[in-house]
Amino acid sequence: MNKDLLKKLVKEILTEATEADMKKLRRAVILSIFSSDIPNVIKRDLNSALSSAPDADVRKITKVFLTQVLKDDETLSASSEYQELKQDPEFQKLANNINQKIALNNKAGLLDLSNVAFTTSDISKPFSYSTLLYYAVEREAQALLRYLTQKYGKDFSKELYRMLPRQSTPAVRPTKENLDELDLISMSQSKYPAEDLDKELGTNFAKTYRYPAGYNEDIIEKEITSIQPRNPKFNTPEYQEKLDNVYSLLVQMNRTELGNIKISEDKDKWDVVYGVISHFNPNDIKFYVETWNSGSAEGKAYFDTIMNLEKKFDVPINWIPSPTILKAIIDALSKK
Repeated sequence: MNKDLLKKLVKEILTEATEADMKKLRRAVILSIFSSDIPNVIKRDLNSALSSAPDADVRKITKVFLTQVLKDDETLSASSEYQELKQDPEFQKLANNINQKIALNNKAGLLDLSNVAFTTSDISKPFSYSTLLYYAVEREAQALLRYLTQKYGKDFSKELYRMLPRQSTPAVRPTKENLDELDLISMSQSKYPAEDLDKELGTNFAKTYRYPAGYNEDIIEKEITSIQPRNPKFNTPEYQEKLDNVYSLLVQMNRTELGNIKISEDKDKWDVVYGVISHFNPNDIKFYVETWNSGSAEGKAYFDTIMNLEKKFDVPINWIPSPTILKAIIDALSKK
């Protein structure tokens, strides 16, 4: 595919897409494509690019897209609500309209998402693999979204959340100057990354916390951590009050583990809450909130150390462990 034309296409997509479109229409596209063979085509091409692309930047972005697709596949495969929806004849018809158009557009290279990596020097707006797909089928996705809204009525948001409880984190900014942030975003795709590594290494890095009455991980994720605190749109007194309340309750319930973490700004509270529902070790949460700075030379070197360990030992260290935990990881890897 002509790279200049691809750059123009992607820039137009990301200029015209609205936040509302990204949240709703791209989800309709995800529901549609996973009733077809399209995700397998995407995964096949991304896996091929991940192993063969000569450009490290291309491989980094490809890894993000592949992680997003795999996460959506895992989530929908486990969703009984989605399995039921796939049997709905009207859904099948509307989803087929989307899938046929995507297949048609694929003749122009639509599903070859690794090509997007070549455009990163010109892109800064956040996006995901589903954002890129939905714009090609926006009208068809709107038709499916209208049907889903009618089908579920007032329970539409609840049912959609049950099928896709964790977004694919479209806040990816793949610019040449910001590739470290890109990898950090991809890290967040695993819901319990420390537990994933524990299973592989036989270690005990993850920590399960206590939750106050009326709260669980799904509620906290939906109300607090699904909203990026840096987004001015959500910087409201109502959201801030909710964040403060959840943070305070979690610290009270887990004072031994969380009580000595120093908070210097509101974002730190969000990071603590996110760390709790992700089952991160308290030392890791404290290190991330108080010490680690992704923009400093030391922070980048520390991050590179983690990435090099991932590559050398082929293990998923999908979070920022504290130096103590990182040393324990290295010790465990050396015995593997």
